Amino acid sequence: MTSALGEAAGSSNFAERILDSAFAAEAGLFGSGPASPRLAERLGDLVVAAKGTAYWWWANRENPLIGRHGGLTAEEMLVPLLAAPLQ
Repeated sequence: MTSALGEAAGSSNFAERILDSAFAAEAGLFGSGPASPRLAERLGDLVVAAKGTAYWWWANRENPLIGRHGGLTAEEMLVPLLAAPLQ
């Protein structure tokens, strides 16, 4: 993650956590490997990053989920993978 993105993610100013999608992609927010050719068409104009234990949800809807994902902390960005051969 670039220092500019890290600063935006850690900011207490809400507006600084609203990122232009192109900036977020170039900063590596969606991974360090090559981006999918379809990334731009799947993203909106902006990316909104929550901070700390905050998350985004519709105020007028039931909230059945126990967990969330998509944070900018190392614990949320680094996901372990367990793989086993199928044969």
